[in-house]
Amino acid sequence: MSNAVAGMTRGGELATIPQRQGNTELEATLRQMVSMNRELRRLRKAMSRQNRRSAIVNQAIVDAQNIIIEATVTGSTSQRSMERIGIGRRRWEWAVAFLRYAGVIAMRNHDWRVGLTWATDDPKEVLVLLNKAATELDDERGYKRLVTCRVKR
Repeated sequence: MSNAVAGMTRGGELATIPQRQGNTELEATLRQMVSMNRELRRLRKAMSRQNRRSAIVNQAIVDAQNIIIEATVTGSTSQRSMERIGIGRRRWEWAVAFLRYAGVIAMRNHDWRVGLTWATDDPKEVLVLLNKAATELDDERGYKRLVTCRVKR
């Protein structure tokens, strides 16, 4: 064997790096990591789209609840203010789609920077609408239903 050890490239492939003799354990570990990366890529490709879609729906429900909490605490619901609490643009769009589907906010909102226009102010009614919508979206067609309410900015 030469004075080289296997290393990982950015794509998870094996590359040789010149180095001192005696690190066969490191080389074996790196080879194992490469094979694990290949297996992980294969599994990700094999994962059904349904699992990804249901993950989007579930995250939208959680983010919508966070938007409502933030609205009651600070009164701010704009996309920019939600970035401060860790909800990015896409997640905000999905959460807004869920709130639209639930009937909590208006279907059209032309002034995104100001915030969302609420269809109801009653907290009990909001909870009932959210629970009903979450139950309706908890099947294989839930993603398609949510897409109909999503408006990209």
